[in-house]
Amino acid sequence: MASYLQNGDTHFCCGCRACVQKCPKQCISLEEKDGFFYPVIDKERCINCGLCERVCQYTEKNQERRKDRTVLQTYAVWHKDGKEVLKSTSGGVFFALGEQFIQDGGVVIGAEYMPDFSVKLSAAATVEACKAFRKSKYVFCNTDTTYSQAERLLKEGQNVLFTGTPCQIMGLYSFLGKDYDTLFTVDIVCHGFNAPVSLQSYLEMMEKKYGGKTTSIDFRHKSKGNPDPELYMTFSGGQTHVEPYRTSDFGKLYGTNALLMASCTTCQYANTARPGDLTIGDFWGIEQHCPQAYHVDGTSLLLVNSEKGKKLLESIKENVVAHEAELSWAVAHNQPLGHPSPDNPFSKKVIRDLKEKGFEKTYRHYQTIDSKLFLVYRLFRKIFK
Repeated sequence: MASYLQNGDTHFCCGCRACVQKCPKQCISLEEKDGFFYPVIDKERCINCGLCERVCQYTEKNQERRKDRTVLQTYAVWHKDGKEVLKSTSGGVFFALGEQFIQDGGVVIGAEYMPDFSVKLSAAATVEACKAFRKSKYVFCNTDTTYSQAERLLKEGQNVLFTGTPCQIMGLYSFLGKDYDTLFTVDIVCHGFNAPVSLQSYLEMMEKKYGGKTTSIDFRHKSKGNPDPELYMTFSGGQTHVEPYRTSDFGKLYGTNALLMASCTTCQYANTARPGDLTIGDFWGIEQHCPQAYHVDGTSLLLVNSEKGKKLLESIKENVVAHEAELSWAVAHNQPLGHPSPDNPFSKKVIRDLKEKGFEKTYRHYQTIDSKLFLVYRLFRKIFK
């Protein structure tokens, strides 16, 4: 297996920025290609030290570190505080972990919105700061300098809880080159990264409609007792937009996989050999197998993958309700635990149209009944299944 820096194949880069952060001469920059950003080496400044290649998670050596990983325990979990469940995407297990970790003196790294609604990983040393990490963002997340930051904290003896997508967790381990007793990791069950332009263009469309700037967006807003998530947006003029997420324009276009990064469609981690000490996500379908392990306001899937993962779970046992479950139940209803998201052959065209024409014109073009995107993709998906 080779890295993107060697073969130029975008299927071998997830944008984790490990190479960018590791370069001693800071001669690796990022360039846009097909809606995402990939590393480019300045040959004139490069000293050929090879560090960028050694820290790439796609090399055979770095992939070896997770090949023997197996799920030790499977749980359906939710926070005992019902308010926290409603504020979270699924059952609130992430916030239970983050809150306890910080109260025990640690630092949590997670994903948060920036003022322009781009998403990046940041560090939180207070419970209040950790609240920004709740909820699914559904767009590409920039690791920024968090690998370097985590390394510095770990060398200082600080406990660090690093949360992110599986590829971001693997990028961290590859960057560090070794494990630390004070490092704990949590990966999420991930469908894939959306191109940044997808959310940017969608917000532009909605802001034009409501005549104000977006002040908040929640793709999985909850109403107590209602299991169907809502897309909930607020605007600077005081207006509110609410609709079922699954039938929203953004939700339907996302569902075609036309917005995904190339590496997401060949994801190395869409299986149960998880890189994190814990894996969290939605426990879809749990009510079919164990009704008492289902919470109507959200049920978290929690996979324990290591002894460190067991310690993390032990630390929150007083704050959550946890039911033992079967791994097969989770795999049956969570596609990313079995295989990557199928490639959409029209993705490059859709992303290019979003940049050039905006969300509304692009979506309206591809939603029509005779749309090549929808008809061909549906056929493609049926064949794939």
